[in-house]
Amino acid sequence: SEPTDAYPDDFDVAVGVDRLQRATMIDVRRIEHQWAGLRSFVRDASPVVGFDAEAEGFFWLAGQGGYGIKTSPAL
Repeated sequence: SEPTDAYPDDFDVAVGVDRLQRATMIDVRRIEHQWAGLRSFVRDASPVVGFDAEAEGFFWLAGQGGYGIKTSPAL
């Protein structure tokens, strides 16, 4: 697919709030900040980690296939 920026979807945010409220005693009254990220995948299913050979100072940490929040601290 074509590259694009990720934006939070209002429906997904509402589902998340509903699930949080059902699972906890937290009463969400308003959403102050929202964010979204991209799920990036590579053919060999191995994360892309390391400095870019063509862009000085740019460090890649991508291709975690939706597990980035869990795996990036270890990488």
